Amino acid sequence: MRVRCKWVFMASKEGVYRHRWFYTRDAALSFISKPGAAPVATWLGHEVIGLHKGGYGFLLGQSVFTSTKVSCVFMLVSSRSQEAFCCKLYGHWATMSLDHRDLLVVPFRELPSEMDPDTSAKKVDEERRFIRDILKHSREDIANDPNACALMRRMGSDLVVNMFACNFRVDGVINRDVSEANYLNARIYDRLSLKSMSEKLEDTKVIIMSSMLSQKEYGACLTKFKERLGLSGQEDLYVLVNVSMSPFIAPTNFEQVLADTFRKVAEEEVEVRPQPVII
Repeated sequence: MRVRCKWVFMASKEGVYRHRWFYTRDAALSFISKPGAAPVATWLGHEVIGLHKGGYGFLLGQSVFTSTKVSCVFMLVSSRSQEAFCCKLYGHWATMSLDHRDLLVVPFRELPSEMDPDTSAKKVDEERRFIRDILKHSREDIANDPNACALMRRMGSDLVVNMFACNFRVDGVINRDVSEANYLNARIYDRLSLKSMSEKLEDTKVIIMSSMLSQKEYGACLTKFKERLGLSGQEDLYVLVNVSMSPFIAPTNFEQVLADTFRKVAEEEVEVRPQPVII
């Protein structure tokens, strides 16, 4: 079988770096050592995976679905089809603090009920509880539920990235200090990230990212987000970020494992109390 490729100059009979070359019967294609590596890799990916709903469409759809559902779980933690891991993760973030005594987890993207002009605390609470119920079902069950499908299409980010932040309560009173919330999120990130080559990957069950939102740059948008977190102040806000990197975990409900692990760490960090300074 001969290689058929329009870019003839990208095919070579011999390869200098043989371990980096892909061989067919009588030709070799270089994916690394030649300037044509990027277009050849793109062409080969399109040929193998396919530019249709059963190829890249399926992979992207699974990643987006997972991301949305996980975000839903995070809104439930504080309170105790194909568009699914990003969507499922959003659901976890949105429900993680539901009925929780001390922990508050709020995704940056508002829930559909929060964006409703006639919204109320009761409507938001009811929607979060409905989302929490959705997270218990398989994607097949969700696909067969018109109400669940309609809600999930409106939830979460339109990308595979979810941004959220945590806050805490002390004796039922929510923290209002932005600096204290930043310290909490920084501690959570410190435990759920890899910062040096000496750290072992297997010791970190969940890996998240972080960012700092500037009050000067985000203005009223960030002020609104702080209000949803129960915070008040002009300081920049430290936030956490998760990205759905794989389309293959949605069928296994692995996002629930991620959410449970995150919640455990967040709850442990919320229990940390600053020691009194003795002068």
